[in-house]
Amino acid sequence: MALSPTAADRLAGIFSGLKELGLVERDLHHQVLRETLRANPKYLGVWAVWEPDALDGRDAEHAGTPAHDTTGRFLPVWHRRLGEMRVEANVACDQPGLGAYYLLPTRAKKSVVVGPYEYPMGGTWTMIVTLAAPIVVEGAVLGAAGVDFSLEALAAQVVAGPTSQTLALVTAAETDLRRHLVFLEPSGRIAFATATAAASLAHFLGASVGKGRALPPVLQPLFAGPRTSPPAPARPPRRPELTLTTRGRGLRVQFIQASGGGQPCLLLLEELPLTSQTASLTPREREVMQWLAEGKSNEEISLILAISPHTVKNHLDKIFKKLGVDSRHAATVLWQRERSGE
Repeated sequence: MALSPTAADRLAGIFSGLKELGLVERDLHHQVLRETLRANPKYLGVWAVWEPDALDGRDAEHAGTPAHDTTGRFLPVWHRRLGEMRVEANVACDQPGLGAYYLLPTRAKKSVVVGPYEYPMGGTWTMIVTLAAPIVVEGAVLGAAGVDFSLEALAAQVVAGPTSQTLALVTAAETDLRRHLVFLEPSGRIAFATATAAASLAHFLGASVGKGRALPPVLQPLFAGPRTSPPAPARPPRRPELTLTTRGRGLRVQFIQASGGGQPCLLLLEELPLTSQTASLTPREREVMQWLAEGKSNEEISLILAISPHTVKNHLDKIFKKLGVDSRHAATVLWQRERSGE
């Protein structure tokens, strides 16, 4: 885990301490989130989600008000998605899949890194990475708190002129996302490519890439795709992508840019073995295997993928049979060896 969950741990610790002291005024908790966001301009958002009536036992008095759901449950997210700081209610926190940002830390009772995933914020969808930690009081988990980073905002920071802090975040994000990163100017020219991204593209394209250069012709259709209208709030956007292949391996390239176009953007590069023992896995089995290799339990995988633990077990049984292994460890070793190209 390269992205340190310390920020989420610290935030969750503040809320745990306030609860233990009996300081449960919701305006005070809003102030903590708002000032945390103000003091950290690289954060997209900061949030807290409390279990029903766990904060002050007065949820019913706040039903349907800003930063609450229809029952009055307190679940604010303060963010700067549209430039200025604003607050809204977190959504789908108890829904497997989209709600993994809340379900994982509260059920595993530990801090986690979740993402990248699409999340509706400020009326549009954005691709984010979340650091989250449980709010624990006297041994009981009463909720969770977290920090969100936007990949689109990270692209803007890099293109504007990467600082050492920004580049450290890029390196950490690349490790946790299990993908290589290329950042593009609004014109489509390359602003910055990590060393691993440049090496990967050179391998698949047979040509070097670097700052100030135009995108290789084979990748230009990704940048040219229509992005003039924001996606419908009811569903995430379809991000343009393509797959390059060479010598039995593939490179999945996904284009990420804020709705509307005309802004800095980035490419997510993910290497895939195409002719190997893992090549026989279905797309869903590959998702399950990826999270297994990240050390996730069956229950955690079920929360991330919005499937039942029983379905996860069935997928793993099929995966083990296809790979010719009989344990999670053996499957993970094989998966990681093939992805590293050894």
